Amino acid sequence: MEGFKLALYWIFRVLLAGFFILAGVLKALDPAVFQHEIVSYQLVGYPLAFIAAYYLPYIEIMLGLGVLFGIQKKIGLRLMLVLLSTFVVALAWTWSQGIDIRCGCLGSIDFVDGQPAAILRDLILMVMALYLVRFSFLKEKEAK
Repeated sequence: MEGFKLALYWIFRVLLAGFFILAGVLKALDPAVFQHEIVSYQLVGYPLAFIAAYYLPYIEIMLGLGVLFGIQKKIGLRLMLVLLSTFVVALAWTWSQGIDIRCGCLGSIDFVDGQPAAILRDLILMVMALYLVRFSFLKEKEAK
């Protein structure tokens, strides 16, 4: 069973980190489109959307690389959970308001259509991050 847990740990780690790196790179390639997608949520105006569109992609890339290569992994996983929670709340809010938007997570290659599917994807990513946090905690506890 230990081998299965370790394999799951690495699969989740690579998938979660890869998703954040890919999402960040795709947003960084066209920040103007990402800014427009942020504004479509109707939660913030253009000035704040501008800041998010130009900085959030690089934060996502750094978090993904940190988790992938084990650099400040615990902090990175917790920050990923904060971001994913924020995304879920924003998506749920737009959905509850009847605002039909694209998630904007993966730009033009995003295969998810509609807020319910995007919320589900983010919840799955949150479960992966929680598993990684829990696994790391248990490994540290065993080492003591």
